Amino acid sequence: MSVDGFYEVFVLLDQASDLMVRDESISGAAALDIAAGHAIASDLAAGLDEAPVELPSSVVGCLEQAARRVMRWEPSELSTEALVLVTIVLQLRLELCRA
Repeated sequence: MSVDGFYEVFVLLDQASDLMVRDESISGAAALDIAAGHAIASDLAAGLDEAPVELPSSVVGCLEQAARRVMRWEPSELSTEALVLVTIVLQLRLELCRA
């Protein structure tokens, strides 16, 4: 599987995870989804080369950037784990950007 961006999505979800601690608008369910996405992205990014990522200062900003990246991935090239990550990121983006 040759998908670019696993590391970047991991970094964005790591930043979202750090920011959600101080963001009272993030529900418990969304926080669990962010944690699950972060864990999956961590597994997928393990061993990959680091790449610079501009980090937004909000959870929503992180999720919007992560969503833009995962939408570029070709689903037929993704593992089941990566497809779950895409689903989590896109669902979170819909949830939090609508609020």
